[in-house]
Amino acid sequence: MEEGGKIVSGGQRVKELGGYYYEPTIIENVKPNDTIAQEEIFGPVLAIIEVDSYEEAIEVNNGTIYGLSTSIYTESLHYANRAAKEAVSGLVYINNGTSNAEMGVAFGGMKMSGNGHREVSHHAFDVMTEWKSIYTNY
Repeated sequence: MEEGGKIVSGGQRVKELGGYYYEPTIIENVKPNDTIAQEEIFGPVLAIIEVDSYEEAIEVNNGTIYGLSTSIYTESLHYANRAAKEAVSGLVYINNGTSNAEMGVAFGGMKMSGNGHREVSHHAFDVMTEWKSIYTNY
């Protein structure tokens, strides 16, 4: 990779399937300012950024213009809950990869991810409804 990351698994188009399917790919030695760390990638790609502290992990997580989801893996429920509060993301998964949200749970991102609204759940009514107030004096 041009910026220094190294593909350790995958990284190829699956031609037999036609279209633009991509192998699950793992890239290590990624730096926080690398393009792959700064763009939303909707595909089976894991970019590994090593950090030395909890504070640095939060800084890297919040250091993009996007904020759709964050996955936190830890044995410490204390750090998991703290990171969930500090992560600037619309969705936070603890010891769980990005998965389909339960019906009734708000879905949506922060910053440049999404439109600022929440889909699914009762919150979607405000996005998909035009409210009107009518005052009549008889």
